[in-house]
Amino acid sequence: MMRRHTEQYLKRNLRCNHIKLVLVLILVLIVILHKLQGTSYPAMVFNSSGISRFFSQPRTAEESLYLKLLKKPKLPLDTTRVFYNGLPKCGSTSHVVLLAKLARRNKFKYVYKRSTGIKTTGDEAQTLSYIKDFMKQSNFVRYNDIYFVDFNSYNYSNPIYYNIAREPYSRIVSLYYYKQRTCRPGLAVCLDMEHSKNMTFDECIMNNPDNLNYCGAFREIMRVFCGTSDICLNNTLSHLGVQQAKANIAKHYQFVGLLEELSLSLLALEKLFPKYFTGAALGSGRANVGKNKVQPNKETESTIKDLLRYDFDVYYFIRARFYQQIRLLGLNESYSAQ
Repeated sequence: MMRRHTEQYLKRNLRCNHIKLVLVLILVLIVILHKLQGTSYPAMVFNSSGISRFFSQPRTAEESLYLKLLKKPKLPLDTTRVFYNGLPKCGSTSHVVLLAKLARRNKFKYVYKRSTGIKTTGDEAQTLSYIKDFMKQSNFVRYNDIYFVDFNSYNYSNPIYYNIAREPYSRIVSLYYYKQRTCRPGLAVCLDMEHSKNMTFDECIMNNPDNLNYCGAFREIMRVFCGTSDICLNNTLSHLGVQQAKANIAKHYQFVGLLEELSLSLLALEKLFPKYFTGAALGSGRANVGKNKVQPNKETESTIKDLLRYDFDVYYFIRARFYQQIRLLGLNESYSAQ
């Protein structure tokens, strides 16, 4: 009898301890979830084709816009045409040379459109004309450093879009000294440099507080991926343009590499699109690397990074997506150090 009572007592205690443990775990989980509610970073997953998608419960109007744009239907991908709408000072000079070599090696056409400094295709009629001209050929890679054009909006399939991005602050400094070194009188792309041709980057910022566009384009990365709609080009709507840029990257760009990981980026292009990029990783050197750049002081750096906040937002999105895609491709991130 005594033994039976003892066993019953021990069983009751064990059940109580289990209940207490469960309650403690629930409380811990509640605390963790409460803390996570203050975090706005969405979880990232990739679909089977390697294109990134970011999903989260929207917490702001901007995030709601991003999710709405992401869900917008799109036409099937046109895999016979590739479009590299390059970013200035992100290795584009070296990359177009590489494309010409790959075209000979891999037997495809390479179409080079010289930069004019004009980043848009014009009004709707002009954009449609641009798309129709683009569609006249197939089995080609085209370089044209313009803002994103959504072929779907004109009832055409988008080509394989790809690009290479760079940390925004180093890019803007490099671009400033590149223009200063190469611009010639009369070139439209260089008009702003007439106000700062003999100044360091610090001096340009200090002497042109009301016209900082003389010193650089501080939303260029965002606009290259956003396009030419009002939210992309109107400075007062840039907080919305960022969401359009991210949605375009997630939906329409098969790959966006990083200049800081150039070897790895080229290797990824080989794996994703061997028809065009077989042998690309062998040509990972860079040309047109600027020299004698005077690095800005900390005060200028702080000012510029604030001006570049929209570009940084898009860049961090690109970088996170890049490393996810690299892992899904089974590539070794240490390759870039080789």
